[in-house]
Amino acid sequence: PMIRRLIILLLIVGCVFAHEEMGELEKEMLYKQNDRSPLLAGLCALTPTMGHLYVGKWKRINPFSALVISPAISIILLMPNKTLKKERTIISNTLIVPKISWYFLQIQDAIYLAHQHNANLNKEIYGKEYIRPPKKSIIQKLMDKKEAKKDSTS
Repeated sequence: PMIRRLIILLLIVGCVFAHEEMGELEKEMLYKQNDRSPLLAGLCALTPTMGHLYVGKWKRINPFSALVISPAISIILLMPNKTLKKERTIISNTLIVPKISWYFLQIQDAIYLAHQHNANLNKEIYGKEYIRPPKKSIIQKLMDKKEAKKDSTS
């Protein structure tokens, strides 16, 4: 038990001082191993929720809704059954703009999250902020507004 505690203590102390002793090459390698490509995040996001999965923020986009509910609604609305055809057409036409808008917003958000991930990684490894912080996505702005409203009411 004592040796195990000593090993754990040495690992913790080693981790604390590891970033201090790293040279620029090691820091650059660590950054390159952990950064996220905004372009790849956007391309992954062409398949709903995959851009968020790539940047490690999958739950942010509500995967159940994006992968189960939305396709189920689409299948129901596109069914060739003649019953309620007129109503389905009206509902489908009403939902198409919000669905397409949400699709593009989640792509933009995945790209933003990749930039934000890289900015945070840069600060963690190099100890300094990005020269130019990433521009927030519309989804992030909405989340910030919701959080500010929640803070002001409590």
